[in-house]
Amino acid sequence: MSETRKDHFWSELFKVAIPISIQYLINQLLVMIDNIMIGSLHENNITAVTICTTFLWLSTMFFMGTGEGLVIVSAKAYGQKDISKIKRTFSVVALINVLVAVLLFLVISLIPEKILLVYSNILEVMEAGVVYLKYARYTVLFGAVSTSITMLLQSVKSVRVGLVSSIASCILNVVLNWLLIFGNLGFPQLGVRGAAIATVGAKIIEMLIVLFYFFFMDKKIRFRLSDFRLEKDKYDLQILFKTTYPLLLIDILTNLVSSVQTMITGHISQYYVAANSIVHNSWVIPTIFSYGLSNAASVMVGNELGKGKKEEIVSYGRKFLYFSIALGIFNACMVQVLLPVISSFYDVEQATLILARKMGYYASITTFFNTVSTIVCTGVIKSTGKTQILLVIDLVSNWLLAIPFGYLAAFVLGCPAETLYLILRGGNIVKTIWGIYQITSDKWIQGTQLQSR
Repeated sequence: MSETRKDHFWSELFKVAIPISIQYLINQLLVMIDNIMIGSLHENNITAVTICTTFLWLSTMFFMGTGEGLVIVSAKAYGQKDISKIKRTFSVVALINVLVAVLLFLVISLIPEKILLVYSNILEVMEAGVVYLKYARYTVLFGAVSTSITMLLQSVKSVRVGLVSSIASCILNVVLNWLLIFGNLGFPQLGVRGAAIATVGAKIIEMLIVLFYFFFMDKKIRFRLSDFRLEKDKYDLQILFKTTYPLLLIDILTNLVSSVQTMITGHISQYYVAANSIVHNSWVIPTIFSYGLSNAASVMVGNELGKGKKEEIVSYGRKFLYFSIALGIFNACMVQVLLPVISSFYDVEQATLILARKMGYYASITTFFNTVSTIVCTGVIKSTGKTQILLVIDLVSNWLLAIPFGYLAAFVLGCPAETLYLILRGGNIVKTIWGIYQITSDKWIQGTQLQSR
């Protein structure tokens, strides 16, 4: 690769990755702000909000799963300068996401208690959770629209609008939290209900900004309501389906893995859920950039796939691998730096803080592997459209190894909660080893269609 192309790689990487990474960071801050502000009220409220956001993340995972399929197809089409295909693909994905959002909204509305009972049978937690879901359920409707559009724009490297909408939603969420949770400036003190209302308000402003940009300011796709039509090309529909359904299953199963982890560990220690919330925020923040790099890899490699330049595609893959290893080491160290800072914001029992510190050491280990596997597997390798093999690797690493061994460690061997934390998150170790082998052997690119049909 020439010096000019090397410079192009790094300029494109940071042009795409940094805005997306900051957007992910802000979205995570929305969740963390709720947890921290609610955490100042009572420990049961922390648990209730954590459980509700874990369940609601299921909808986000679905929208992002279809959105990832949209990015793979649209990034390649953009490299081929086929804007018509991008519009047709978006129409299908957007319709699916909206229909699923309506269905999930109805389920939450009808059986909120049964949903919460899966995670906890503590009466106080369930009562607070029902209150939170009563308002937060609306976020799935707004999220379906904003996520679909934002990920489409990412595929053509229009990433700033997602950043702007996230900044606006975060600011609004903080202000509304301050007003409604604690009753400042004469507003009613609503506690958990106020946090839910604030989250809904943040999602509304995020959606409105994205919609305005998409229909009135975008110059690359120029989508109009008249362009909304279902795909008629059976070949393209098959490609979209084969690419998307494994990603949907991976994202949904990822959320279920998190839910199963919560269910297993929730029966081990009364302090685990709150401690896990602290540790979670400590490792999520430093790994945010890995998600930005993952999306950047999908877009950049996808664009090159559309151009059919194999040598540059292989070079891109190796550069992303090396960068992910360096970033993984950095992220692992940052967990130890952030953990005491994050812990200071929580008003919890000393036993919870002690457990969080023990879990934090293992979190550094899992953070390294999470960083590498995210960039290599769900970034570089995913861009080729070989999503079915990614599904197989995910099933093996999590459902045949991590979860069964975690259950055994918890209920048979009686391992400490901090050891259980490492075992339950060991799936990323398997995925990392497999991903490194794929990149270094160039097997990830073999059999990939580099030219348009």
